Amino acid sequence: MMKKVNRPLWLLLIAVLVGGCSALQLSMQESQEVRSFLHSAQSAEAVLEKARYYQAEGEVAKALGLLGASVEKFPENEEIKLLIAEYQHSWRLNRLILEKQLLLMETRWMIESLPLLEELAKGNPNNHLIGARILLWQSDLKSKAPELVNCGIELEQENVWLARRCLSMAYRISQTPETQQRLAAVSDRIEAIEQAASAELDRKEERERADRVERLLSEAMQQRQQGKLVKARDKIDEALKQAPESPRVREQLSELQEQLEGEAEILIKLGDRLYRNQQTAAAIAVWETALKLDPDQQQIKLTERILRAKTVLNKLENIRSITQPSSP
Repeated sequence: MMKKVNRPLWLLLIAVLVGGCSALQLSMQESQEVRSFLHSAQSAEAVLEKARYYQAEGEVAKALGLLGASVEKFPENEEIKLLIAEYQHSWRLNRLILEKQLLLMETRWMIESLPLLEELAKGNPNNHLIGARILLWQSDLKSKAPELVNCGIELEQENVWLARRCLSMAYRISQTPETQQRLAAVSDRIEAIEQAASAELDRKEERERADRVERLLSEAMQQRQQGKLVKARDKIDEALKQAPESPRVREQLSELQEQLEGEAEILIKLGDRLYRNQQTAAAIAVWETALKLDPDQQQIKLTERILRAKTVLNKLENIRSITQPSSP
């Protein structure tokens, strides 16, 4: 069995431009398929789902054909009527956009080709055929300006970016005050749209940043409850980078700092007691732990103690190595 190939929407649009509205008419096979489905359809919802499937596959004619035929079977269903209006509007808009894109392509080709023809005429001053072609092209190009302005008017509400392209092209051909005014108005509207989009993006990023900060603070609180104060500090430091002006983050940082300082003081005193009891290695380990808890406040005091204790420890190791008898 041959695999069915769906017709892309742009092919249908080109067919309409070439063949007119008759391109939307269904073939006999398509009509039979639509009638067969509609006959078996038990609900308007099934029809709507099938029409949306046709539309997604680019089979606009079948979608509209099915919806139009279903109105008689489900006359009370307003959603079918709304979908018909939506697809018809979408169809007309897509057709209009394609027509204007073709107009732009044709006009651009003429604008870019005319200088080449004029350059050719310089080398053939007596060639009247080239001269006639130049005059014809100039006339054709000038006639495009009203079409392009009309394009800008028609698409201003539907596709403002394409409208600006049309008006920009029209202004290249004929720099009239009307075209300039319309182009400026459309450009201002695009700028407003882009600014609104940028503002919305900023708001979205701010919401995401706030969510990240909230998550980090929650994780920091869990770490504090588990006694993992260093990890909690890392979380709050990361939150502070995300929201350096947040009072809530700074408050939690201050609370944690007090807790760290308290824990560090307890460890320092423990290390002092171990050192006095000549448990130098244990004292060093405790002081180093305290230094990790509160490196900013205890840096100078603890570093000096750790270095002094390590010096003592090294001297003791040297004495032991000298006095200990060597193995035979």
